[in-house]
Amino acid sequence: MKRCMAIVCMMIALLMFGSAVYAEGTMYPHPDVAMELTMEEDTVTAESGREWKKLSGTAVRPDMEHGELRYEVYLPAKYSSKKEYPVLLYLHGGDLGYKRSAGETSWSEELNGWMQIGELVSETIEDCIIFAPQAPGAPKGVRVNSGSYWSMLASGMVGTATTDNSESSPYLRAAEKMMADFLEKGISHGGEVYTVDSSRLYVTGHSMGAIGTYTVLRDCPDMFAAAIIGAGIGDPDTVKAWKDTPVRIFHGTWDRTIPIKPSELIAEALQKANARDAVFTPLERTEHDIEGLMFLPKNDEGKSEIFSWMAKQRLGKADNGRTFLYVGIAVVIAVLLVVTVMRVLKKRRSKA
Repeated sequence: MKRCMAIVCMMIALLMFGSAVYAEGTMYPHPDVAMELTMEEDTVTAESGREWKKLSGTAVRPDMEHGELRYEVYLPAKYSSKKEYPVLLYLHGGDLGYKRSAGETSWSEELNGWMQIGELVSETIEDCIIFAPQAPGAPKGVRVNSGSYWSMLASGMVGTATTDNSESSPYLRAAEKMMADFLEKGISHGGEVYTVDSSRLYVTGHSMGAIGTYTVLRDCPDMFAAAIIGAGIGDPDTVKAWKDTPVRIFHGTWDRTIPIKPSELIAEALQKANARDAVFTPLERTEHDIEGLMFLPKNDEGKSEIFSWMAKQRLGKADNGRTFLYVGIAVVIAVLLVVTVMRVLKKRRSKA
C-alpha cells in the first residue's frame, strides 16, 4: 500500500512539474536571464492625429556586448487597465538598427513615416499594444556585425545562408523575457497595469526582423497566434515545433540581399510538416525592400489586408493548458481507483 501511495504522490509531483514546465517552456526558454529595466512615459502623435501613449526604456543584461536593449511600448489612446489587449511584437530590420546605433532614429520613424505601420495596426487590430524592441545595431560604417542581429548569424552568412542554426542574441532573449513578463503580469507603469490577451500575441519582422521572427518562433513555439515574415532566413529543421502557428511569408524573387532560397526551404518544410495555416508568397520581380507590398495592400473595407488576417487569429493556449491539467487529473484519479480496487481485492483474499 505504501508503495502504491508513493507512486501516486510521484505522479502528482510529476503532473505539477509538467504543468510548470508547460507554462514556463512555452512562454520563455531562458530562465537564467537577469535584467534591469527602466521605463519613461511620453505621448506621441502620428501624422493622422492619432495619439499614442509611449513607454520607453532600456533592458540591460551582462552579456550585451554592444550596449543595452532600448524598447518602446505603444499603448492605444483609449487604454484601460481593466481591459486585456492584443500585442504585436515588431522586430525591426538591419537598416533601422544601424541608424539607431548612431542615434539617428528610433522606431517612431516607422510609426509616423511613410509606412505608418502603427496606423495600419491600430486600424485593423483594435486597441493593439505595439512592443518595439531596438537592438543597438552595428557601429556606424560597419555594415555587418553579429551583435546587431536578433539571431547571432555569422557575418558572412547573410547573403548565402539557407538555414539559421545559431543561438538567439542577448537582445532577442531580453525581448522574449519581456513578452513572457507581459503575459504573466501585464504591462505595469505609473501604478496602472495593462493586461495582455495571451491568446492574441502576434509577431512580425522584415529582413533582420524576419530572421528574429523565425528565431523567436523557434524559441517560443506556443506563444504567438500568428506571424508575418518578410525576406528572412530561418532553420527548416525547427519548423515542426511551430508548424501550428498561422504564418504568412513573403520574399522578393529578385532579392540580392537575402536570396529567396531560405524562404523556399521554410515553405517546403512547412508543407512536409502539414502546417495548419502557412502561406508563402513569392513576390515576382521584386527586390529586398518589400515592406510596402507586405503591409499596405488593402481589403474591401479599406484596411490592411495582412493585418486584418492577423487580427482574426487566436491562440488556444489557455484551452490547451486546461486540457493538459484535466488529462493529468484524470490520470491521478484512475491511479487512485486502481489502488482502491487493489486494496479491496487484497482484503477479500486475506479474509478468504
